[in-house]
Parts: sequence; structure tokens; C-alpha cells
Amino acid sequence: MKKISALVLTVAMIFLMSVSVFASFTDMPQGTDGEVLQRAVDNGLITGFPNGTIQPNTAITRAQMATIMSRAMRAEEVADISSFVDVKAGDWYYDAMAKAVKMDAFKGDDKKRLNPNNTITRQEALIVLSRIFCVPEANANALSVYKDGNKVADWAKKEVSSIAAAGYLGNISNIRPNDAMTRLEFAQIMDRIVATYIDESGEYTTLPEGNVLVRAENVSFKGLKTDNVIFIGDGVKSEVSFTNCEVERMVIRGKKAVLNSGTYAWINAIGNGTQLQLEKLPMELVKKFPDGSLGKFTAVSGKSTIIVPGMTE
Repeated sequence: MKKISALVLTVAMIFLMSVSVFASFTDMPQGTDGEVLQRAVDNGLITGFPNGTIQPNTAITRAQMATIMSRAMRAEEVADISSFVDVKAGDWYYDAMAKAVKMDAFKGDDKKRLNPNNTITRQEALIVLSRIFCVPEANANALSVYKDGNKVADWAKKEVSSIAAAGYLGNISNIRPNDAMTRLEFAQIMDRIVATYIDESGEYTTLPEGNVLVRAENVSFKGLKTDNVIFIGDGVKSEVSFTNCEVERMVIRGKKAVLNSGTYAWINAIGNGTQLQLEKLPMELVKKFPDGSLGKFTAVSGKSTIIVPGMTE
């Protein structure tokens, strides 16, 4: 069981099931590649073409990457991108590019260009994914295991190293940093980054193995124990609450997360206007960290806030 687009709640616990119908694309690959692409379709990452094809080997443009990622994270807020010289209101991708800039996924070059119609290279795409999912930094030596690791541009090494060290590139020997990212390759990497998409409201007490992306409103977690990452998407406006949970890592891009109790090892609050509120966390939280600090909690200056209303000893 890899990706789940809907989660069904029972009275006592959550029963998770996949209800995917294999789409009838005329060029859908067989085997694992087809399954990965189907999950990308089911979870709203990519869509087919009017002629009934999925075109797995077609390169993705920067505008398409912006569209895919803003759709994946349910992003709604837009940045003012009028200063960029190569996009204009009325372009089909204008809204998606504005969302991608607001998400800090795209920053533009030194000539104030977003280059929307350029194909996105693999290293550029990995930078976008590393930014959105806040992948932990890794030593640049992480690239030394790849035959062409030395071909990764200096400006991309930090993010590509992070993605590689996290295992999101899979079992490959060459990164091919300057090749165009294809639709299938993108789907494969996303399949490793996010295993479960929570698209239904409710209380969750257990989840399948793998990282989780919350995209629904009114989601809460109770008694959840996981060593995987919980991502909260940009479009989540309601409070996401955690009670008596043990979570290794969390990336909050939505509006607000409230930690009522439990232990949390590493939390990044990076969304626009995100609030991370710590209610009644016991001192066991602090004991997890040798330096005595309040965990590895970080917030992006000017965008995110950490509120500590009632820490208890």
C-alpha cells in the first residue's frame, strides 16, 4: 500500500484503504512505473492529455512544475510577480507561477526572469522539492556515491545533496543533473517523498508507513507514533492538532498546528503566516535534546510564529 487519496474512519480506529481505478491512458507503462504514475494521477499531481496519453517521458517545464507543486500542496496565496520580465497576466501559468514564488519554490534569476517555458532540469527540480518539503541539509559528500555527482552545479549542491541523502532519488548511479526532468521521473521522486495524502477531515490515530501530506481541513492526530515526516500543505487553513503523539519530524506550511501533548523531535514552521502553538508539552520533550533546547523548532522570519502559551514541568 503506497499512496492513499482518501482515508476512512471507523469508531475505534482508522481503516485505510486504496480505491484506485487504473486510468486508461494509451501509453501508460506496465509494472511499477505504471503504478507510480497512476498514484500521481490519483493524488492530483499530474493529469493526462486530451488525446488520452500520459506521456511519461515528456520533459516538464518550469511553469508545469509550478502548477504541479501548487496543486499538490493546495496552495492558494499568490505573490506579486509583476516585476519579472518574462511573465504577464493572462499567461495560462501566471497564477501558478505567482503561487510558486509565494511558496518560495521559485525565486527567479538575477535578470528578473522566471523562465516559465524552459524545461526544468533535474537539479532545478530537486531544488524546488527540497525547498517545499524542507529536506534536512546533508553533507555535500552525499553526492560522491554517484558517478556524475561532480557535475551538480555549485548552486544546487546543498539541495541535491539533501534529496540524495534522504533516499528520495532511489537506487540510481547517475543523477544526470542537467538532463530535463520527465513526468515519470518526477512521479517517482514524489512517490518516495510522500506516501500518504490525507484528503479527508477526521481524527487519525494510525497511518501507513511513509511520509504523510495533510491537505484536508479539520484534521487531528491522537496517540500517533511515527518516525516519518508529517507535512501540512499550504492550503490547510484550519488548525491541525496533535495530542499524545510521538512524531520525529514535521513540516508545517499550513496556517496553524497545535501540539497539545507528546514529544516532537524536529519541527519546521515555514508557511506564509504559519503558527506553531505549544500548549502543554511536558518536559520530556526537552530531555530528547542534549543541549537542553526546546527541540529543533525553527520558524521562517517574517512568515512563521512559534507560540508557547503554557509549557509545563
